[in-house]
Amino acid sequence: MTIKTHGRMFTDNTVGIPQLALADGTDGQAIVTDGSGTLRFATVGAGGSVGSSVYVEDIRTGDGTTATFTLSTAAPYEESILVFIDGVGQPTSSFTLPSTTSITFSPAPGNGAAIRICHLGIASSVGNNSITGAKIAMGGDVAGDVLYYNGTDYQRLGIGTTGQHLATNSAANAPEWVDVSGKLVKRVVTINNTPGSSTGNMPFDETQPLFSEGADLGMSTTYAPTSATNRLLIKVQMALDHTVDTSEHGIYLCKDGSDALTACMNQGSGEGSFEMCQLIYDVVAGSTAAATWTVRGGNAEVGRTLYWNRDAANVNIFGAGNVHSHLIIEEYTP
Repeated sequence: MTIKTHGRMFTDNTVGIPQLALADGTDGQAIVTDGSGTLRFATVGAGGSVGSSVYVEDIRTGDGTTATFTLSTAAPYEESILVFIDGVGQPTSSFTLPSTTSITFSPAPGNGAAIRICHLGIASSVGNNSITGAKIAMGGDVAGDVLYYNGTDYQRLGIGTTGQHLATNSAANAPEWVDVSGKLVKRVVTINNTPGSSTGNMPFDETQPLFSEGADLGMSTTYAPTSATNRLLIKVQMALDHTVDTSEHGIYLCKDGSDALTACMNQGSGEGSFEMCQLIYDVVAGSTAAATWTVRGGNAEVGRTLYWNRDAANVNIFGAGNVHSHLIIEEYTP
């Protein structure tokens, strides 16, 4: 047969590597494309990676004691070969591949047994980056699952719950999801930089300060916890002054009009000198209902004046609004 194309004559057995404009490959390779219009020779195997695609048979004879035989062609895993002993197909459980070029039978084939090993042309390993997620299934898979190696095989670790962290287990051999204690969930800051004063009385004695005592110091906030089992850490700091050098004065924290939950008292160091009065209160939220936290306070002596965010003589000390007090509520996991 003769084919004529554009003035060129092609006859039987005349098309070779030069006509294909390809660099020649090696024995057993095939022509493949890169998907962008370029052809080349490559060794094709499982996953498209390097390996032999040539069918090969190894014929061996048993002697009743020899269990391991040499392979002429590499076989990286049992499924890449078919094995027959005296014409009977053998399951992969009857042999192992201690190396890619040897096979071990258990038990050893009998004396004179005809062993036939058929290489299926899948003598390659899986190509780099050739396994996609579509080829992986652990069973019961859900979004967010994690795979880890347990020393023998890969295992599925199901996704944890909201707020959990991935940590190493107590045996230090696997990951696990754990609840994190002390994790900050929410933080609310209330700042008061408005100067104020009051003559409210806060008795300096051994009784609990009452809500009706003292005066509202302009520091309150309403907060609804995200979980009843979380804890609330409440921090208060107020810049105070007074009109009498030796006068005691203080502040206390109330919830929804309760009497003092915690209190603090200072003794003045002199008129016109700030004292920072602080409170810290930690408690289980107990509910997700909104509650109003209020700071109250006053002087121990009746009729004395307590000042905040200013000194006794100067309303705008350090400049208007530059002295401030704060009430901070932090919610965190137990």
